[in-house]
Amino acid sequence: MNNPDKKNQKVGKIKDAHGLKGEVYVLVFSQDTSWSEKLSVVYLESPENEIIPYQVAHCKPHKDGLILKFESVNDRNQSEALKGWSFLIPDEILVSSEGETIYLKEVLNFQVLLKDQFVGYVKAFSSNGMQDLLIIQHDDHNFEVPFVSDFILKIDFKAQKLFMNFPEGLMSLDKID
Repeated sequence: MNNPDKKNQKVGKIKDAHGLKGEVYVLVFSQDTSWSEKLSVVYLESPENEIIPYQVAHCKPHKDGLILKFESVNDRNQSEALKGWSFLIPDEILVSSEGETIYLKEVLNFQVLLKDQFVGYVKAFSSNGMQDLLIIQHDDHNFEVPFVSDFILKIDFKAQKLFMNFPEGLMSLDKID
């Protein structure tokens, strides 16, 4: 059963069964589980690409992910059968409230301006282990720019613009293909 009316984000995968009562350990790719208290329904994608909704009975952060108990999974055999399945959450969970740290996907396709000069669009994200990186597309080239508070002047969600102040040479130094 797919969820055609809403978009979902793949944020992890079921790594293993946990305990005897049907819990699963979900490895969260970003290791950020700050959104987990908002979960009531999640979607699992089977190896055959079938997307199935699951009601969350309870959830708690654990290591680099979550321990989850689904309403309809009641023993270890059922939870072991889900091992390797992709873990998706509704898009609206990954929307920050005012004053909260934003989720990277919230600035996807935003115009990037160096002060007031257009430099490109946010096309993807990366990481160098220390910080998140924006992949900015300018003409036929992509550039990686650290997405750090020192470089962010303002984010205008309504106009979908990201005003930044990073060293001008950074774009030519970090050009990627």
